[in-house]
Amino acid sequence: MIYKIRITETLEKDFEVEAKTEDEALFQIEEEYDSCDIVLDADDFVEKTIRVVDSYEREWFDWN
Repeated sequence: MIYKIRITETLEKDFEVEAKTEDEALFQIEEEYDSCDIVLDADDFVEKTIRVVDSYEREWFDWN
């Protein structure tokens, strides 16, 4: 059997933003994130999951 295994890591960090509205605060952080002013790294690691996402039999061909 061949197994396809997926590893997912979650990074998380909180930010305080002064803004007039929630949408404006989200926009400010998204702009900073998209321009790489905010970069999450290994220090922001909070969780990992490892799971099987698929499996199949390897097919062997006899060319004789």
